[in-house]
Amino acid sequence: MFFSFLKNIADIIKKPLVQKITRGFLILIFIILVWFIFGFNFQKNKIANLDSLNKNQIVKNYLLKNKIDNLKAEFFYRNDHLTLRIKDNSSKSLADSLKYFFYKPFFNYFKNRWLKNYSF
Repeated sequence: MFFSFLKNIADIIKKPLVQKITRGFLILIFIILVWFIFGFNFQKNKIANLDSLNKNQIVKNYLLKNKIDNLKAEFFYRNDHLTLRIKDNSSKSLADSLKYFFYKPFFNYFKNRWLKNYSF
């Protein structure tokens, strides 16, 4: 029974219009999988010179410029670069959650809570 079902599907797919639709559908699935596996990050990193800036002043300027509350910031070294990481402690909206789902799919919960990484 199952094999006859597969044979019927194979016969249907032999039609030219169905072949084009099936090919387009498979290409769409492939694009979505690539998008999901690699993710896209449209945020740009900002680069500044830490020698001329105070760390607290950098954070304060960022908070004032973007009018954001409930943020925590930490500095750490990654690959010999001092990096500022800003964490959002507020609850995310559904739109933000969907953005992180589609653009950063394999990050764990805590990495998703980090909004931006700035390398200096």
